[in-house]
Order: sequence, then structure tokens, then C-alpha cells
Amino acid sequence: VMFASPPNQTLEWSDTAIEGSYRFLKRIWNLISNRSIYNGTIPSNFSDAELALRQKSHKTLKKVTHDFDKRNSFNTAIAAVMELLNAIPNSFKENKATDGEKLCLDEAIQFSLKMLSPISPHICLYLWKEYSGTDGNDFEFSWPETKDKFLKLENFQLIIQVNGKVRGRENVPIDITQEEAQEIALQNKNVKKILSNSSIKKVIYVKKKLINFVI
Repeated sequence: VMFASPPNQTLEWSDTAIEGSYRFLKRIWNLISNRSIYNGTIPSNFSDAELALRQKSHKTLKKVTHDFDKRNSFNTAIAAVMELLNAIPNSFKENKATDGEKLCLDEAIQFSLKMLSPISPHICLYLWKEYSGTDGNDFEFSWPETKDKFLKLENFQLIIQVNGKVRGRENVPIDITQEEAQEIALQNKNVKKILSNSSIKKVIYVKKKLINFVI
């Protein structure tokens, strides 16, 4: 209900919307299942992909904090958390992930549980207990802090779409031009495979966010 509409507006009931909320919560459940808080080595340096996820985590935290405190906008807060979860590379979730990847994944998970806790308190508290291995007594009384150094990175994660569907991601400079973004996107292994036997009819570029090839 909170995802579909701001609390001050009317909403027509929809079973489909409830099913979507269930799938979203199940996705978080599956992400956290059989995982625990990262207690390994903190790397001295991070790769571009790791920095991109850390930037996304802290930008999302800043936005959600503002949505809660200043706007009372729960639907946009939930949408922002969804975007964060979508930005997590699959390689970060694998057992062979590096220490840096595990740490960045852990940060995204912790932030997500905290950000969703005002909206889904019971499931978030349960998952936090499972994930942290604690009784969760301090969970509701703490909120993560945004670190400015992760809000001003020189790179960002370019989302590459084909006909509106995400087919790849690349870390690129923040001041990249559309032509440069297109060139990098076309070299993405998965995108190159999809476009190999197709002609591009249109290119849609959203600065600092995505590029979409329409075929």
C-alpha cells in the first residue's frame, strides 16, 4: 500500500500490488538467507564496481532519510531501496566474492534493512536478528550515517538496456558524454551478443544513469 501511493492520497485496492510487495520482500529474504554480517578484512582500496555500489548505498540512504524526515514519502523511499537492490552485481553475492565485494554487499544489506524497518518492522527485525546473530534490541534505535566521501565519486554505474530491459552495467566517469557511453555500452559482452544480429533504431541516453538501445 505504501509503495503504490503517498499516505495522503486515496488508493484503489489491488491484489496484484500485494503480490508485487510479497515478491519484493521475498527477494530480500532470499538475499539475506544463509548470510551473516561481514567481519572480515577491510580492504585499503576498492574496485570501481565496489565504489559504485558504495556510492549507490549512501545516495539511497540520504534520499530515504530525506523522504522520511522531510517529505513523509514512503512510496519513493521503497522505490529507492528497490533500485539499490537492483544495483548489486551478481558476482558480489557469490561465495567466491572478494573481501571488498562482501563488505560492499554487507553495507547494502544493512542499509536496506534499516531503511525498510519503519515500513516493514517485523520482517526487518527478524531478518536483522538472523543476519547479525544478535537479539536485535538496538535495531530500532539506530540509523546509519551517510558518508559524504561516497556521494562525490568520480565514477557511476551506467545501466545498459536493450528495449527497456537491463542487459548490463558498466562503471564509467561521471562526466562521460553520450557518445563515449554508447561506445562503452556496445562493448559490453552481453549487450554485444544481444545486438549482434539486430540493427539499432534509436538510442535513449539519460545522463548519469542509463543508456537504452531500441532495436
